[in-house]
Amino acid sequence: MGNFINPAIQVGDSVFIRFTCNETGEQGTLTDSITSIPWVRFLGHLYLEPKDLPLPPQNLQINIIENISNTISWEHQQGMTYSVYRRILSDTLSNGKTRNLYYRVADGLVDTGYVDTDINDGEYYGYILYRFTPRNRQAPIR
Repeated sequence: MGNFINPAIQVGDSVFIRFTCNETGEQGTLTDSITSIPWVRFLGHLYLEPKDLPLPPQNLQINIIENISNTISWEHQQGMTYSVYRRILSDTLSNGKTRNLYYRVADGLVDTGYVDTDINDGEYYGYILYRFTPRNRQAPIR
């Protein structure tokens, strides 16, 4: 699980992590609570069940205009809402390993894209697009 911030995870928070196998069409959900930061959870068993899974976001693309913007676009699916998280690839820990700390930069999107203009010259960014139905926010697909 990557690190997410905005909002930050805190001790006592509930966690729902959905594991999905798109190849077999199965899902399983880990439900737990955060007992410490950093949170460590070793999964003994996770049972996957057949599900009627929606397709991942289609035609996902990024267009980079150097020093100006990164535009993430996708094909909107009826009834879905999207959130975009971003990390800075040069953000590292003291041991030189990548931090993988993601910040939510957009939430509740019902459009077909997001333009990130809060970028710095010479930086590289990674993005995660989450898709969910408004009635079930803990169901990120991708």
